[in-house]
This record gives sequence, structure tokens and C-alpha cells, in this order.
Amino acid sequence: RLPEHYPTDYKLFERVTRFTFSQRRKMLKSTLSQLAGVHPFWQQIEFDFTRRPETLDVAEWCELTNELARRIGA
Repeated sequence: RLPEHYPTDYKLFERVTRFTFSQRRKMLKSTLSQLAGVHPFWQQIEFDFTRRPETLDVAEWCELTNELARRIGA
């Protein structure tokens, strides 16, 4: 049985979360703008990128990376 929230692209989920948490005390917009393959796709998503990674819950991380996967794959 799948959990309620899960990433459609686990590798992207892991890459984005690992990278954003490796950058100390930065907002998502600062870290995502440095992540190759994700920039500029993240700018097309309706999301509050002024937040810090530690403020997102699992559902929000899944929503964000699932939307990124859709944009990158389109």
C-alpha cells in the first residue's frame, strides 16, 4: 500500500531535498536557483519559495517535486 503522499520521481525528490537541506539557513528560492536541471522550472510553480526547507512537511515536498517532475518532463 502506498502512503498518502509520495513522490512520482523518487530520484528527483531525493536530489531536491538533499540539495536544499545541505544549504544552511537559506530560502528555497536561493537553493533551487543553484540546482542544475531544476532551474528555471521551479519558477513556473505556484509555491511560496521564500520558505526554508525545514518548514515544509512531507506532503508539501511531494507536491513540489511532483510538480517539478511534470514541468521537467513536459
